[in-house]
Amino acid sequence: MYFKEFSYDTNKRFGTMIPISERPDTGYCSLYYFFEKDAQEIMAQGHSRDFKRFPVASNRLVMDYDNGDETIWNDIPKIAALGAPFRIYTSGGKGYHVEILTELMKGTHVPYSHKVFVRNMGLAVDMGLYRHERLFSNPGRVHPKTGNKKRVLMEFFDGVPLKIPESIPVKATPVLEQEDSLMFRQAVMRLNRALTDEPEIGNRHNTIWGVAKDFRLAGFDLDITMELMHSLNDSWEKQKETEEVEAAVNQAYLINGAGVV
Repeated sequence: MYFKEFSYDTNKRFGTMIPISERPDTGYCSLYYFFEKDAQEIMAQGHSRDFKRFPVASNRLVMDYDNGDETIWNDIPKIAALGAPFRIYTSGGKGYHVEILTELMKGTHVPYSHKVFVRNMGLAVDMGLYRHERLFSNPGRVHPKTGNKKRVLMEFFDGVPLKIPESIPVKATPVLEQEDSLMFRQAVMRLNRALTDEPEIGNRHNTIWGVAKDFRLAGFDLDITMELMHSLNDSWEKQKETEEVEAAVNQAYLINGAGVV
């Protein structure tokens, strides 16, 4: 049996796990499913941190179109061409969510495999979604700003479940020039300070942004720095939301919603 995390509020998470057969019509559930023994460990720890050490399972590929009508309709032909059943949800706000039926995948690599697949398709979606700990709004959830419910907009039942290739993340080591090495030492020192001396609320964004900027100047790729900053955030007692971490790192890499500035 598989389990998923449930929470009424993305800012108040206590590792509450429910069977995937339960379908709440409010709140949020984890994008990925957890094995029963791991779900029990998460419930026992009483918080929703450090999920990436657990293998997860998924039989769907979800995509989040934050920009709504500006982006989704250009991508629908690409999605339909995959030949798998899929649904389109309206989020209740300006965004849309697409859910594609896939063959069951299991392992710690599943979120990364989803990320690589979506990135290779060139879809205009939120690439920060594909992480073990991400929550996703349930159908029926009332949007906090509009008061509208998340609901199915369209369903396409033809086709067979999509097979997503496995992708294993590679821990790359940058090749550093002499001046980059100096910046790398500065980045490591700054990271170490942030690990040993947790910043106060109000300073966490600037800390993540500053460390990420140093790693950018040292020649590190965005993906590597993003993982480092998520690990830094995971080490803190008072953590920032995943989206906030990613926003700070993207700012450090001079990236906004439209791409590279």
